[in-house]
Amino acid sequence: MQVKNNTALKNVLMFLNKETLDFSANTLLEKLHLEGSGNVININNCKNLIDLYLFNNNIINKIDLQQCNALKNVMLLDCNSLTSINVSGCQNLDSLRFSSWGDNDVNVDISSCKNLRSLTLNVKNLTGLNAAGCASLKSFEYQPNNYNPSNWNLKRLNMSNCTSLLSLSCNYNKLTSLDVSGCTALKTLYCYNNQLTFLDVHTCIALKELFCFNNSDLTMLTLNKNHQITTLSKDNHTQIVLKE
Repeated sequence: MQVKNNTALKNVLMFLNKETLDFSANTLLEKLHLEGSGNVININNCKNLIDLYLFNNNIINKIDLQQCNALKNVMLLDCNSLTSINVSGCQNLDSLRFSSWGDNDVNVDISSCKNLRSLTLNVKNLTGLNAAGCASLKSFEYQPNNYNPSNWNLKRLNMSNCTSLLSLSCNYNKLTSLDVSGCTALKTLYCYNNQLTFLDVHTCIALKELFCFNNSDLTMLTLNKNHQITTLSKDNHTQIVLKE
């Protein structure tokens, strides 16, 4: 099917069977719903795209939607070939749901999506997530497979300046970098069983509970001089540094 010749298209619902769809000319497209394995190119030209749904796709490996400023909802289910998703700066984005059980490393960039309220990532090999500046996000839990935490591979997590974030759970991963600077509403942080070497929560002025034990290389934990933490669980080798 040639969709690029129909520039008036606003809604597309299709089942793919190894086709390649080029959306370079479909600037009026508002809803894209595709099932099955096929290739999709030039979605980033769809400036008016509001809803994107992809199901059971094993061909597409990268999605870049930075130019889709009208985007509100993204659902990518069982897209097992995806290695990169970039919706950075999509300020109208309200929800993102992504699942993948492929073996390739996956990186997701949702930075500066200031109205994002719902984030669900069930991704076997998520290695990097940049959620900096997602000011409306209130909670995030990354535990993609409750039955086999040895497969959880998140290494880099940037939640800086998520000013509405209340709780964050990222246990049993391989985190070497965790940035929660500017998370001024954060009350509960679970980051135990990782590979952190340092952790700085001194700007998390509302923090009440912190669980960072079983980080064998975590030698320094930086807290606010006037911290409000009532529950702290850490390893004996982790030294506390106080900072204003």
